[in-house]
Amino acid sequence: MVNITTLTNRQYCVVLDPVDAKGNPQFGRKKLMKGEKSFFLMPGERLEKGIQNIYILGEDEGLILKAVEGFVDSVRFHHTYYTKYLIIILSHNICLGYCSCLLDIINPN
Repeated sequence: MVNITTLTNRQYCVVLDPVDAKGNPQFGRKKLMKGEKSFFLMPGERLEKGIQNIYILGEDEGLILKAVEGFVDSVRFHHTYYTKYLIIILSHNICLGYCSCLLDIINPN
């Protein structure tokens, strides 16, 4: 029996070795799944750290992040393995953010 994985709108998870649309396993890859969603894990897939809650940042809060893999972002900047980043929210808006599977949170505040 396979259990359904259900994410609320404030949760996410990372699927390891995801299966593509044709049913082919993609070994060594990761897939970020954002809520609100329900899905079944395919044979061979597993969750990296289980279901995670998103971080809600308020005024004058921040996160320290560390790249756990090298990657290229949306503006084609190359980030190297273990580079550290400081993200600070300096406004009256609340920021709802999902952690990329390429970044680890070092300090949640």
